[in-house]
Amino acid sequence: MGVSENRLYSDLIREGRLPMREQMAYFEKLRSLHVPASDGLALLDRARAVDPDPADAIGPRGKR
Repeated sequence: MGVSENRLYSDLIREGRLPMREQMAYFEKLRSLHVPASDGLALLDRARAVDPDPADAIGPRGKR
């Protein structure tokens, strides 16, 4: 499908297509990895600094 597993689950959850039991099992799997928050923050520090897409804005100028 050309998308990561995390993206697939995120889309399924957002669209309400993944049953609650499966959502809970997926999040439990993520928690069991015991990845420190500092590792996630370090990964974010490596990301390029880009302006967000205006369509992603929340508020009067955004579409949401």
